[in-house]
Amino acid sequence: PMRRPAAPSAAWVWLTPTVDQLVAIDGLLEAEAGQVLAALEPLARPADATDGRSGSQRTADALTELARRALEGGRLPQAAGGSAPS
Repeated sequence: PMRRPAAPSAAWVWLTPTVDQLVAIDGLLEAEAGQVLAALEPLARPADATDGRSGSQRTADALTELARRALEGGRLPQAAGGSAPS
């Protein structure tokens, strides 16, 4: 049977290094990418009562930590990208 082409996705992510050694990020993810939010939530909680980071700072730190754990876990593909929507 012929496979029907996937519907175009409204999802996109833009990442670019900045001149001050940061990474600018913007984008939209499909609802099923809510797994990202579920993964970030426990990592973005305040470390303790004296944690002075804003929620946005904690989320940025959580995204960095999530990437670090994925890289150290050794489960990323060696070639090609992630899964395309089906």
